[in-house]
Formats: sequence, C-alpha cells, structure tokens
Amino acid sequence: MYGLAGLRIGYGIGHPTLVAEMNKLRTPFNVTNVGQSAALAALDDTEHVRRSVEMNRQERQRLNDELRKLGLSPVPSETNFLFIPIGPPAKSLCDELLLEGVIVRPLGWMGFPEAIRISVGSPAENTKLLSAMSCALERRKPAVPARR
Repeated sequence: MYGLAGLRIGYGIGHPTLVAEMNKLRTPFNVTNVGQSAALAALDDTEHVRRSVEMNRQERQRLNDELRKLGLSPVPSETNFLFIPIGPPAKSLCDELLLEGVIVRPLGWMGFPEAIRISVGSPAENTKLLSAMSCALERRKPAVPARR
C-alpha cells in the first residue's frame, strides 16, 4: 500500500525467536539508503495510504467482477491479489499472457498446479490484463463448426 515494492522495502512483525532466525538469512546491506529514506517518508504519508487502499479495493472488485464475466471463479479476497482456479491449463495460460506483456503467476510451486495469482494493479494495468485474458480465453474455446 506504500508503493515501495520496487525498492524492495517491507517489514515484518513476529516472535523474537522467529525474527532472529530470519535475520540469519538476511544479507548485509539489504536495504539501500534511498529505500530507507523512502520508507520513512511513506510512513508519514497517510493520505497516500488511504488512496492506495481504496484504489486496491475498487480495482480488486472490478477484476473480480470482470473475470467472473469471462467465466472464471476468483476466490473471495481482501488482499492485493486474486487466487483463481483455472484447471490443467493454468501454467500455459500464464505463459500465453506473458507473451502479451501481462504477468500472472502460476501457483504449482505452492501446491496449486491448477491455479493462478493475479496481482491487483493500476486501472490501466488491470484493463490490459482483462483484455489479454479475454483474448486468451477466447482462443481456447473450441471452434464451432459452420452450419450448412
């Protein structure tokens, strides 16, 4: 919600024992000074956070509604992504969308080989996703023989 993923900024809260174990895996100097400065500034920008949360809510709902119109069944979500069962062609659909410049994640590595993860993006990014998804799903429909 702070828009700092590109700077590789995030934080975690946990039991001290767990945090100590996680710190063993952390590389030295893993956050840049620029990233730290941006993170500190972002913490004070409550209006940006409010707008980000609201845009995510609106765009998540729009994606959910439009993907349902395409015949998909996103799992209800309160996050910044949608989990969508696709079936056996999940991985090939992700590959096909990637050729259109749209990145969605196949979830086989998480034990869900027939599902994908779609991150909620900006309105323009989501429109591009919906267009590419519509085309990809249309190409997968079996051809209907012409009537004589």
